[in-house]
Amino acid sequence: MKAAILLIFGLSSLINAEMVFKTKLVEITAKPDVTEITVEFPFEIMGSAAEIIEYEAPCTCLTARVEPLNPDRSTKLRWDIGENGRIFGRFKMGNFKGTVDKAIVLKMKGVDKPIQLVVRVTIPILFEIQPSTLKWEIGETPTEKTFKIKVNHDQPIKLIENSGTSGNFPYEVKAIREGWEYEIKVKPSSTEKPGMGMIRLKTDCAIKRHERHQVFVVVKKERK
Repeated sequence: MKAAILLIFGLSSLINAEMVFKTKLVEITAKPDVTEITVEFPFEIMGSAAEIIEYEAPCTCLTARVEPLNPDRSTKLRWDIGENGRIFGRFKMGNFKGTVDKAIVLKMKGVDKPIQLVVRVTIPILFEIQPSTLKWEIGETPTEKTFKIKVNHDQPIKLIENSGTSGNFPYEVKAIREGWEYEIKVKPSSTEKPGMGMIRLKTDCAIKRHERHQVFVVVKKERK
């Protein structure tokens, strides 16, 4: 009896299955000089025919396409049992850093819950700055705070230019190990009223997307 129940359950699962993916998560560690990557999600149609009514990637950094195409080169949206295909995603790095999750969403005919295909990209941080923002509360003693910079690369990256946008946040750049480690010390002139500024940094990194950086300094009201 137990075996019969299991068999019925297994057949039911197969009948309900339509577009079956080998994986719905693709993880990639990008090389530092790469500006975009392509991933693929192979699938097979099982149990019953499937029809895509909409496919999209909500973020403009990710585009999706379905292959193979129809003979007339149009996108194939209806798939019969036993057919195989792939969903391709092209992710543009832009200014992303660290680990980023982006999804391709498929809406299927007769299925309430969309299919989500996740692209997880780990983008190297060659010029790591911690924290990204220094904060002071209004009325706080204007003590000195520090950005710490570490180079995570197989060759040095030198900080060659810097500029601030606010005179209320004087700063000093200090090389701990030239090309490998720096500090930026900031001490606001006043914390009596809210304000913010930015410090722009330029390095000699040969990889363009890692050449420029920015950090922020803020005086703000404490949240209750």
